[in-house]
Amino acid sequence: MALICRRNRKSKACFEWLGEYFREQNAEQTKKSVIAIIDAYTNGVFGEDADGICNSYITKWIQDLAKKDNFDEEQKKYWKEFFNVKGAKVTYSSQNYNILKEISVDFNRIDNFVSRITAFNNEGGIKDQLSAKFTADIDTEKLKRGIDEQLERLVTNYEEGEEAEMRDEETFFNLVKEFKGDEDLAREELDLIQEKRLDPPVDFVSRLRSAVADDTEQPEVQKTAVTLLKQYIIDSYKEYITEYKDSYPQTITLSIKDQIQGAKPKRPTQAIKWSNTTNDGENVEQMKKEVEKAYSTAKDNAIAAAKPSTAKYVFVGIFTLGIGALLLKSNFKKESQNIEMEYSRRTKNAVNKLNAAVLARQETNKIVSEFCAQEGWDELKLEECV
Repeated sequence: MALICRRNRKSKACFEWLGEYFREQNAEQTKKSVIAIIDAYTNGVFGEDADGICNSYITKWIQDLAKKDNFDEEQKKYWKEFFNVKGAKVTYSSQNYNILKEISVDFNRIDNFVSRITAFNNEGGIKDQLSAKFTADIDTEKLKRGIDEQLERLVTNYEEGEEAEMRDEETFFNLVKEFKGDEDLAREELDLIQEKRLDPPVDFVSRLRSAVADDTEQPEVQKTAVTLLKQYIIDSYKEYITEYKDSYPQTITLSIKDQIQGAKPKRPTQAIKWSNTTNDGENVEQMKKEVEKAYSTAKDNAIAAAKPSTAKYVFVGIFTLGIGALLLKSNFKKESQNIEMEYSRRTKNAVNKLNAAVLARQETNKIVSEFCAQEGWDELKLEECV
């Protein structure tokens, strides 16, 4: 009936049929075909619903489902996970950021918030993905052809008993002819056709959510689904983006730990431990001096440990007439030079790490401050994406 009315532009009769069709639907047992019809309805394929007949049924379905226990919590959980999955495609990373991760115990608290800002705001992030889904041009003629096919399929799928058996038998014979008499191939193909025809019912909201999450779904279907679920998506986004804001650290601890083996097997290992706090790297010069001093102290200890004892000089002087003592002095000089070189290299690496971590901290502070300075930063404005 709807197919005939639509093709003959009988809008009033068409909406009367659609109203009856929607009235018979169960919000907890919705088939995919219903979404296709709603999509065509919201995109004006059936004309203008002046009395809002269909819209009232759609609204009622969502309201009925919302009365279920834990419904709101379930929606927030679903959409939060949706944001997590989509956001995982875009992560904030840099060489400096990796070093900050290495030397700051507060990195996870930084990354929790920064990664969500990046996931939403950066190129290819959630905002771009939503925009790509909902700004695509809709081919109205293609949509009309699709809904005609859907309505015809709807009639076919309502056939039961002998009518359905007769249709399948006719299809089977046509397939046998197509496969040149091979009944086994024809039966396999018929099984596939029947499987595709199956449309197991799920609740209306779950059906809409699947349409949004499925990247292969038609853009007009996704746009319809997000329009109907708009408020749940917006509410979930607010929780998603604000969850880690308060735990973003105002001050972070930077720590450098190093161990330098002695120049020779029996020399003691020197352990360097340094840490300090900073907000935005305002004390970076002071921290660099502290790191350099920590390595300098360890270097002095390593040189002192390498210096021959007085007893060795006495022993060598007695038995080798001073030649051995000169050799000890020469070896000590060479070992001291090697220690100087190694500790100079290690000090430079440590200071470079400190500089990189401070730069990363400044970068993340800038990302956070600029994002939170935007009006309505914690609100998802779907109208900007759709």
